[in-house]
Amino acid sequence: MNLQSLCPSREELVAAFRRSLAGRLVAIVSFGSRARSEAEPGSDWDLLVVIRARHERPVREVVELVMSLPESWRGMVSPIVWTLDELERHESSLLFDIALDGDVLFDPEGHASRRLEALRARMFARGLFRVRTPDGEVWRVRPRSADAQPIALDGAKR
Repeated sequence: MNLQSLCPSREELVAAFRRSLAGRLVAIVSFGSRARSEAEPGSDWDLLVVIRARHERPVREVVELVMSLPESWRGMVSPIVWTLDELERHESSLLFDIALDGDVLFDPEGHASRRLEALRARMFARGLFRVRTPDGEVWRVRPRSADAQPIALDGAKR
């Protein structure tokens, strides 16, 4: 079986999520190997799916979303579902990765694009940068002046 033939296109994904989420869909952002143009045949779609409000618990929301897709796609799509409020409040290394590499697939009102651009500006202003190491990618902070403000990752208080 050819895994590539099972993998949906970006247009097919957007259409499927628009049908499934109807008026709740705010944005879809691809991240990971596909967004970085490093995907291999059979690579899954890592997606940040932004919705207006939750109808279910977060885990249930993801399960329902994946189950709404054609069966042959289900193993090829790995969504993270956040509300618009969560997108605006959340600040983590994952979101910094998405800000740096993300490919906005759907964002008619510009919410995700504006948030990711603001994060990129914040990362630059604070001297935050990503480094590839043999063990994976890590975030580092360039040395700053004494008046520089610390940046908290993954909800950590500084």
